[in-house]
Amino acid sequence: MQKRVFMLFLAIVLILTCSVGVCFAGNETAGSGSVAQNTGSGTESKDSGTEGRESRAEDTGRGAASMVPAPEIGAPSALLMEAETGQILYEKNINAPLHISAANKLMTILVAIENGNLSSYVTASSESVNTEGSTLSLVVGEKYLLGDLLSAVMLTSANDAAIAVAEHVSSGDIGKFVDLMNKTAEKLGMNDTHFSNPTGLYDESQYTTARDIALLVRYAIANPQFNTQTVISTASRSNLKLISIVLDAPEETMFTDTKALLDYGFDNFRKSTLVSKNDVIKTIEFEGHEIRLISQSDIMYVHPLGESYIKDFNVNVDLKTPLKKTVPAGNAVYVLNDDTEVRISLYPESEIVPVEDTKTRLQKLVMENKDIFLIVAVLVAIEILLLIANVGKLIARLITFVQHRDRKGSE
Repeated sequence: MQKRVFMLFLAIVLILTCSVGVCFAGNETAGSGSVAQNTGSGTESKDSGTEGRESRAEDTGRGAASMVPAPEIGAPSALLMEAETGQILYEKNINAPLHISAANKLMTILVAIENGNLSSYVTASSESVNTEGSTLSLVVGEKYLLGDLLSAVMLTSANDAAIAVAEHVSSGDIGKFVDLMNKTAEKLGMNDTHFSNPTGLYDESQYTTARDIALLVRYAIANPQFNTQTVISTASRSNLKLISIVLDAPEETMFTDTKALLDYGFDNFRKSTLVSKNDVIKTIEFEGHEIRLISQSDIMYVHPLGESYIKDFNVNVDLKTPLKKTVPAGNAVYVLNDDTEVRISLYPESEIVPVEDTKTRLQKLVMENKDIFLIVAVLVAIEILLLIANVGKLIARLITFVQHRDRKGSE
């Protein structure tokens, strides 16, 4: 059951990564063009009707490759991200707050998988059965496998199934489930997202962005439980794994926008080794020794074809004894042309352990062999006690001898 649900989850992720415009073009109710932005002092509502769409569309988008033009994307908001590194290769209004119902469904599925038992049974409540929008026509009081309901949410966008799942995972408290959704979003760094319900039904306080949806999809496909050949073979080419997000796109351009983004990424970018394992990043003198600082793993980055893409580089060193191969002694920071910072922990290639004095060596010897020293101490204490007892006996005999001699002399 769990494996089957994971495979279905991958199918939805595949839709999000390869034809995400289908999922994100429409919303559950009329008036879904309205968006809300959390300003810190309250909720600011914004209309995204015809006027709003035209103003957003004025941003033609930016690509990370300087030698080739960025694709022309009709969607008001779009993003192309490399999944492993998280680098953004194309962006267009990626922080614009939008109401995207499919984001709710995907987060609902994630929260249920991470917090529920897929083999458990869910009892449909009247609240779930009476949910608005697309439904599975659940029956009040009937029991359904959690895994089956998640399949329905994935494949049919069933709102009644989403509510039933949320009630089951949160013991009937939808508010608690929504809190889990928002806590998961916070954990993933989705700073411009707020969920108000599990279904995606319109709520003016509910919003997300292209950037945040990319973070959500990246988390899903990076999870070993969800990472199978299905996603890799359809969303990857060479060693690139791309996430394409197209939001609020007109139906006639959603597929062409997605194809244009993926072609732009695969045709103009490559993933290369920034630093190889055991590469010496910096050599420095320390306490009369030459210390070579190295990376302990291969570090990859994505760059446009024909561009080194490295804008800045600096090393921070923090050397102190004892210097051990397993303890970082600094870090290197590569700043790419897109302002991505790649931080690499640096480790000493050799160790420096200060010479120990006699007292330190003895203390270390005792600590390393404390069981043996404890036994020896007990034996020594016993020997001392026996010695004291024997000395006492000897003194007693001597006193007796002297007393006996004195009595004989007095006779």
